[in-house]
Amino acid sequence: MLNSLVQTGITNAVIVIPLAILALLVGAKNKHPHISHLLWLLVLVKLITPPFFHLIIPGTPSPVLNPLPLDPSVASSTILSLDSAANNLNQKLLSFKILLTGLWFTGTIVLFIFSLTKAFFFHRQLLASCQPAPAEVKKKARQLVSALKLKKLPTIHTTSASLTPLVWWLGGRIHLVLPQRILQKMPPHEWQWGLAHELAHIKRRDYLVRWIEWASGLAFWWNPLMWLARKKLRAAEEICTDSLVLNTFQTDARSYAQSILNTLEALAPPAFRPPAMASEINSGGNLEKRMKHILNQTPSRKPRILQIGVLLASTAFLPLGIAQAEEEKPKRKTNLEQANKERAKAAFQKIREAVAAGDLTKEEAAKKMEAIKKQAQRDHGPRAKYAEAEAKMKAAVEAGKMTRAQAEERLARLAKQLKAASKKKPANDKMRAVAEEIEEARKAGKITAEEARKKQEALRNRFADSGKDNDQRMRREKYADAERKLKKAVEAGEISEKAAKNRLMQFKKRLWPDKE
Repeated sequence: MLNSLVQTGITNAVIVIPLAILALLVGAKNKHPHISHLLWLLVLVKLITPPFFHLIIPGTPSPVLNPLPLDPSVASSTILSLDSAANNLNQKLLSFKILLTGLWFTGTIVLFIFSLTKAFFFHRQLLASCQPAPAEVKKKARQLVSALKLKKLPTIHTTSASLTPLVWWLGGRIHLVLPQRILQKMPPHEWQWGLAHELAHIKRRDYLVRWIEWASGLAFWWNPLMWLARKKLRAAEEICTDSLVLNTFQTDARSYAQSILNTLEALAPPAFRPPAMASEINSGGNLEKRMKHILNQTPSRKPRILQIGVLLASTAFLPLGIAQAEEEKPKRKTNLEQANKERAKAAFQKIREAVAAGDLTKEEAAKKMEAIKKQAQRDHGPRAKYAEAEAKMKAAVEAGKMTRAQAEERLARLAKQLKAASKKKPANDKMRAVAEEIEEARKAGKITAEEARKKQEALRNRFADSGKDNDQRMRREKYADAERKLKKAVEAGEISEKAAKNRLMQFKKRLWPDKE
């Protein structure tokens, strides 16, 4: 889950780069601020949008685990001979990845707590310092709301705090705050444009954009592109809001620009800056560029068709992600699989010869062949077991659940077990073959039933003794392996020598419970 979130975040950070380049090119000459604003908003939205479709890029061999031999008879020696430098590098990369992920999520949590705490206290202090707006302000606001075709008049406050005019929304009703200082120092025909500007922000629903900025800032605080997008977005937003006021009220651009400048001069410098969720009258910065745009602008309609075209083309980025194609591995038969096939083929040939010689009936031959086929289906061989374990280990290492060294150690242990089992299996096959020969000799009348019974019993006793020897050898190997690991732990200071001896003694009792 965690690995998937990290991968999605990095993928989104890569995909928004071409969208950001396009936004920079569009906003370079400041001819289409509405389109520039839309593109920068899409950059922030894409950063926090999970991908639904993936662009497949060519796969490369996984650097986590090198391809390991699938033949258990040589697996152990090959694993032990892997390059130790590569192991150390892989472990360092994994540790570095875990460290960066931890820093990422720690920063996000800290910013989340800090920003919400700041917003909560600002909201309380703002409401405590606010008074209902005078009747004159409300009357002017109704006229402006009507011209802007806003459905509802927001809650308008005045405050004695040293703040710029702003829009504040934490859910529920929208609050528009005007400082009392501008109402006292400026005539109504000037402060009305500051009020109109903030109402235009509400008309454009910029208070919702603030929360998109906040979410992208939490998730990608480390990404310079996110900070650039926020800065450019607010700059374009202020220009778009100025354009909306000028186009709606058909006022003189110079008078409007002078009113905005007088408002900012009357309040400079503000006592403190409100949280990021507030839409201020000059939150975009770059006042000189903004004033030039106001003075050079001629009232015109927004390029709706161009906006819609850019929106449709750009939103194609939103559901996209990047995925790496898995390398297709050609299927090929191994020596073990080929040997099993040849052995089954030889067994079928013997059965056919026995039928031709009259030693077996067709019904008996059919039963034997069916038994051989079922056995072949049940027996996937040690190679398949090893390959399945290797795939699981690779996935675990890539997910960060274990280190490469731990995976190799487990694979080495499995290789030893499969190797021991592969030695034991031919003995079982040999015992089965000898037992079948004894049974065939009894049926042919070469030996009596009593002789066959004695031979079968002697055969079982002989192979039972052999099995006991193999079992004892495996126990001794396990004991030696445990002893070696405990010795390394003592040398590394991970465990005391006394504790190691106690553990080794307990392990010995489990291996040989019949001995005191």
